[in-house]
Amino acid sequence: MKQFFTAMLAMVLFLAFGTSALAEENYDYEKGYQIIEKANGQIDRKINQAVEKADKLQEDYLLELRRIEEGKEAVKIQEELKKVREELAQAADEGKDTKSHIDKISQLESSLAVQENRINEKIGALEQDIEAFNESFESGHSQDSEQLNGKIEKLKKQLLGKTEKAEAKTERYLEELDKIIEKVYNETLEMSEKAIEKAAGYGVLAECSWRLVQFAHKSVWIDPIRIVGYK
Repeated sequence: MKQFFTAMLAMVLFLAFGTSALAEENYDYEKGYQIIEKANGQIDRKINQAVEKADKLQEDYLLELRRIEEGKEAVKIQEELKKVREELAQAADEGKDTKSHIDKISQLESSLAVQENRINEKIGALEQDIEAFNESFESGHSQDSEQLNGKIEKLKKQLLGKTEKAEAKTERYLEELDKIIEKVYNETLEMSEKAIEKAAGYGVLAECSWRLVQFAHKSVWIDPIRIVGYK
C-alpha cells in the first residue's frame, strides 16, 4: 500500500511539473537568437540604404538650388561669353584687332566668377549648417531638425526670392525625404514585429530597441530588436 501511494505521488508530481519541464527542453534558444540576429542584419541594411538615398536626395536638392540661381544671372553672362568668343575667333581669322574682344572676355569671366562665388557662399552656409547638425547628432547633442528646416526655408527665400521653381524644388525634396523615411520606418517595424513573434516560438523574448537614425537633415527613431529574456 505504501508503494502504491508513493507511485501515485510521483505521478502527480510528474503531471504537475514534468510537462512544463519538457516544454522548456523543447525550446530552441539558439534558433530564436539566430532569427533576431538575421532580422537585425536585414534591418540595418535597409536603414543604411535609406540613409544613402536620403543623403543623395539632399545633395541633388542643393545642386538644383545652385542651378536655379545660376539660371537667373550666370547663364546670361555665359551666353554673352560664348558670343564674344565666337567674335574673337572670327576677328582672329580675319586678321583684325582682337584686344577689345579679349578685354571683354576677361571682364565677363570676372563677373561670372563673382556670381559663382556668391552662390557658393550661400549654398556653403547651408552645407555648414547641415554639417554642424550632423556633428551634433553624432555626439548625442542633436538639435531639433526643425531648426535646420527653417534655415533651408530662409535660404530659399533669400537666395531665390521665393520663385515658383525654387518653391517646387523645396517641396519635392521634403516630400521625397518623408517618403524615404516613412517607407523604411514601416518596413523595419514590420520586420521587427514578425521576428519578435517568431523568436518567441523558440523561447526567446525580444522587443523593439529604438535608436535615432539620421536621414539627410532629419532624425527619426527606428526599431532594431534586442533580446530581453527567455521562456
